[in-house]
Amino acid sequence: MSKKLFFTTVSFAATLVLVSVVANIPVVRSFLTGPLTLEVYNEKKELVHETTVRYGSSYKIPQVYYDSLPKTYVETIYFNTLKGWDQDLTMIKRPLKVFPLYEAKEMLEIRYDKVYFDIQGFKEEYQNNYEITKLVIPGTITHEGTNKRLATVKTNAFLDNPFLEHIEFLPFQKEAEYRKVIIESKAFIKMARLKTIIFSENVKDLGHQAIINNLLLEKIVFKATSFESIGHEVFSNLPALKEIVLPSDIEAISNNMFYKCSSLTNIGYLRKLLRLSYSIFNLCEKMEWFIIPSGVTFEQPTKVFLGSPSSLVLFVVENDDVRNLSSDWNKNGINNLRCYYEGEWYFDEALQAPVPK
Repeated sequence: MSKKLFFTTVSFAATLVLVSVVANIPVVRSFLTGPLTLEVYNEKKELVHETTVRYGSSYKIPQVYYDSLPKTYVETIYFNTLKGWDQDLTMIKRPLKVFPLYEAKEMLEIRYDKVYFDIQGFKEEYQNNYEITKLVIPGTITHEGTNKRLATVKTNAFLDNPFLEHIEFLPFQKEAEYRKVIIESKAFIKMARLKTIIFSENVKDLGHQAIINNLLLEKIVFKATSFESIGHEVFSNLPALKEIVLPSDIEAISNNMFYKCSSLTNIGYLRKLLRLSYSIFNLCEKMEWFIIPSGVTFEQPTKVFLGSPSSLVLFVVENDDVRNLSSDWNKNGINNLRCYYEGEWYFDEALQAPVPK
């Protein structure tokens, strides 16, 4: 009798457990099959569409979101072609983030001759098709087994480009492959959004008005130690330019070199300058100071600072010619011209500026 009762009790307990497990199955299934979040992003990783889908169902992203994506675009040195979405949207069983799928190819393989070597026709090739904001230009590429090196940026190469904000030139791959890069006259002209240009150490030859009429350009950097050739009015009508890093061993400043750079306050201490042309700071309304190193000669002595602001302060290093010229410079509209001579000032390395004693 006691054995039978024990068996019945065990059976009853097992039945309770089984009922309990079965009773919980709908709860588990309900959790797994609840609505799943599906987020759709564009090529800039911005959320453009969000919805929910049932567990195990399929979903088709509305065509309007696909149509809004650029079918091709250029980003730095890559040419991207739209191929679809990066997720399989059939039998969805988890929350998904969906991004457009692009096939990326190095743009050099497609446009290396037109864009990079030699750079020309940029407007015709790209302006109406791709909203490029940043362009990185390598000094050397390998194409079909042959090394190609940047040689020239042609006249009007970037004329009227409406998209570019940043341009950077990279150096050649090997120092042994040294070759200078020539920037022809008016290469960078009327670029609506351009803010920064960084030139590699190979850029040593600038044509007349090489960088002109770029109203938003704020910064220009040269990594070369010197120029081999430089034209006149090289940096012309750049009203937003606030910073320029020139080669440390630059020897000459050409006429009207900084014409109408009305936000520029100084060009640094160029210790190895040998020649100054005329009207070097013409209409540079905010130019504060300039250092004339020892041994500098003047192409047209009385017109060196013609058009410069009356507030310009000159700091002179062992140059007796300046004492004789200062009165002539005052006659050219710089009525309050102040000159500090050797011993009356020093160059503060921390401030990167001259300081009167």
